[in-house]
Amino acid sequence: MIDEPEIIPLQESIRANRRIGNFSFCLSLFTFFLLLLHADCGRESPVEKPLTVCSEAGAGTSPPNASRFGFFAPEMYQGYDQCIDSLVKVFGVNPGYFLWFQSIGDPFPSSVVASNTLRSASTVISLSISDTAADSLRNDTLLREITLGRWDSVLTAFADAAAATGVTVYLRFGYEMNGTWFPWGGKASWFIAAWNHAHALFTVRGATNVRWLFTPGIVWDGLTVSGDILPYYPGDSVVDGIGLDGYNYGDNYDQWHHWESFGDVFKTSLLGIKNMGKPIWITEIGCPTDRRRPAWLADLFAFMDRNTCVQAFLYFNAHKTGEPDFRLQSDTASLDKIRAWLAR
Repeated sequence: MIDEPEIIPLQESIRANRRIGNFSFCLSLFTFFLLLLHADCGRESPVEKPLTVCSEAGAGTSPPNASRFGFFAPEMYQGYDQCIDSLVKVFGVNPGYFLWFQSIGDPFPSSVVASNTLRSASTVISLSISDTAADSLRNDTLLREITLGRWDSVLTAFADAAAATGVTVYLRFGYEMNGTWFPWGGKASWFIAAWNHAHALFTVRGATNVRWLFTPGIVWDGLTVSGDILPYYPGDSVVDGIGLDGYNYGDNYDQWHHWESFGDVFKTSLLGIKNMGKPIWITEIGCPTDRRRPAWLADLFAFMDRNTCVQAFLYFNAHKTGEPDFRLQSDTASLDKIRAWLAR
């Protein structure tokens, strides 16, 4: 007796074929993604080009690293020479520059410049356009007063004392003028007018040994060099160098700041000023104590090594109340990193 073939109900047959079809589709899809992954792994990831602001003609041979380094420390005001002697021992070298801050009403720092000259170092004076003896309302209009000649006697005395030194002195007149945290900030037209008036007065007094550094703060977020730095530029004929002030404030400063690489902080601004035809500086820089700081410093040093046309960087070696600890000696790894670079 012949067994009759098993008859599979129509609906069960359809379900079986559907399961087979689904499995085949999933297998094909899985194979497709495997091929994509293989192709992607075989393709080299784009490598970001190193940050470069110097042309080949402007690169040249780098001078000793120590001669391109400078710093500020608040202890300078408590005993200048003792502070410098102490930090020279910490860093292991005598730097090429010392950064000094003062108000427009303060006399020219002749003793500071003389001390630095004996160390074969130059002085970079950051001149705030505010008067400690004036109230905030008057400081808000100080740029206008300078332009109208009301500070000529003060500026003349400053220029005469600078000329008497007979050495090159760098002047940061109204630094970070493109920000709003100083009373002279955010007033582009008055800043340019005051700068040009003061520069003309220095020229008349024979203070041609003073080099004028235009030093805005770096741009961030949606700000641009064309819209937020260049409107403050006084003009090629009255500017001897262009510097940038920029900081990595780390993750713990406030809600608006987070850890940023050296490139994150400076790239946009450096690329924006590189074709302005002036010597480039980093006139203020700082990075807080952190396990990531040695690598951050390595990026800075690699930039300096690659861009020998950059005249110097000036480190803000301070721990001010309410701000991160930028001092390089506050962790051994960071101090070892900069001492090794400065020794080259």
